[in-house]
Amino acid sequence: MLQAKFFNEYSPNQSSLYSKVLGNSSIIKRFAIAKKLKVHQGCVNTIVWNPSGEYILSGSDDLKLVITNPFNRRVAARIPSGHRRNIFQAKFLPENGNRKIVSCSLDGSVAFTQVEFPSLYGKCLFNCHKKTAYQIQVTPGDPNTFMTSSEDGTIRLFDIREQESCTEVDCDKHILLDCKSGVHAMAVDPVRSYYFAAAISNDSIIRVFDRRMMKDVNNDVNNTSVRQYKLPSKANVTRRMQTTCLVYDRYGGKLLANTTPKNILELDCWSDKVVAFENLSLADKSACESEQNSSAEPHNPRVRFAGDWTDTGPSAMPGNESSEDRVLSRSERMFRDMSEVLTNVLRNRAERVANESENDEFDLESNASQSDQEDVVPCTTSPANREENCPSMHQSNIYNGHRNQRTAIKQCAYWGEDLVVAGSDCGHIFFWNRNTRQLIHVAEGDKRVVNCVQPHPYHAVLATSGIAYDVKVWEPVASDFDEEKHSNYMTEVLSRNQKMLEEAEDVVTLPARFVVPLIALLSRRERASSGNADE
Repeated sequence: MLQAKFFNEYSPNQSSLYSKVLGNSSIIKRFAIAKKLKVHQGCVNTIVWNPSGEYILSGSDDLKLVITNPFNRRVAARIPSGHRRNIFQAKFLPENGNRKIVSCSLDGSVAFTQVEFPSLYGKCLFNCHKKTAYQIQVTPGDPNTFMTSSEDGTIRLFDIREQESCTEVDCDKHILLDCKSGVHAMAVDPVRSYYFAAAISNDSIIRVFDRRMMKDVNNDVNNTSVRQYKLPSKANVTRRMQTTCLVYDRYGGKLLANTTPKNILELDCWSDKVVAFENLSLADKSACESEQNSSAEPHNPRVRFAGDWTDTGPSAMPGNESSEDRVLSRSERMFRDMSEVLTNVLRNRAERVANESENDEFDLESNASQSDQEDVVPCTTSPANREENCPSMHQSNIYNGHRNQRTAIKQCAYWGEDLVVAGSDCGHIFFWNRNTRQLIHVAEGDKRVVNCVQPHPYHAVLATSGIAYDVKVWEPVASDFDEEKHSNYMTEVLSRNQKMLEEAEDVVTLPARFVVPLIALLSRRERASSGNADE
């Protein structure tokens, strides 16, 4: 009650007008793109408002950090970051008057930038991470420290009072926790800032840690964590559910998790009660039962190449519904042909293996894989307490309808007290009522994928970005709105997303290094077929 009273009285987020605007679905449905900030020459992977809401900090594949006033479109600073590959996240350090920035990138580097000193741009780098650095988390009210998470499995804590750069090889000075597997998402509790949540890639568990209790970086993450949330899984599916974004509400009582391939889950952080399946709504329970009890029907594998974005964007269609009238670009035709070649190879191989093993006897009990038995995360030190006994999340809400499969940086966010927003692989922004879980609005935000959604801290303004090379600023400026037409459009988007999610269960994504050899193979086949035609 004290926390609620404090926030209600002193937070500008809770102004009467602000709450009424965001709580009114008819106004939300009028949100449209008011401005496009064309300040980058590459995909914009990170955006964040400064505390006063006057500026947007953005980072891009063009390796630049840009501070822009979105209301008059003026660029306050354009900064060469020093990163060698795509910038994944950038944030202002708190209580520094927008003068200090930290960022991380695909090359694993972490950059500390002082806006007032251009001569130091790109020179203060921490090269401690050995693999991709995904996220940066700052602590409210702390102007000197920040945390980073990486594919190398480490969560690191840096203090710029101690050093502003690090080039030491195999540096282990800043490691807060070694999770032994990639950490793709992280969030700091805004009220109890010694708590932070992390999603580790080798299992489907979100863990909450207490920095005050962390002494040995090599401690087992299950013994170090103070709370664990096991994500629901679908039977007969080998791919683990991954989390691309974690975000607390402003009270620290709820935690949003944007998980692959389709759900945003809201976890209750304050309840000590272990509530699992039985506490879902009837609709959610029925949906989960349907998924978990579905038979493992054989599927035909399909191939997709990294760099093939033909299944993304508002115009993307399920494979069996692709419009014959749609003219494919040269790159789309190339990816389609290459995918067909390798898909046929995989299918033929699967058929041969099935035929060869038709008469083989297989004793499930005696041939159980040792690795499968050990690939279960204990929740306590007791070896008998396996993952199936791990406390499941106290799950308040599930928000779905979007797709989250193609990018590792897809965000979600609380917006005021009544909204949850997120991007999608279908190129739309999704708006849900937080309390009813009802999808109230869908808006086209990118020709391919919307990754970043960042509500303004005080006003009814939203900033988004994705594969396009711009930052979009949304305001309730649409003059008219056809309720029936929009309802039909939302139904179409949801139906199409569901079909494409089902198709994607059988998709295998191959690295780009396979593209050149396959292009050569297709070229030879094309020359051979044209030669035969001439004969």
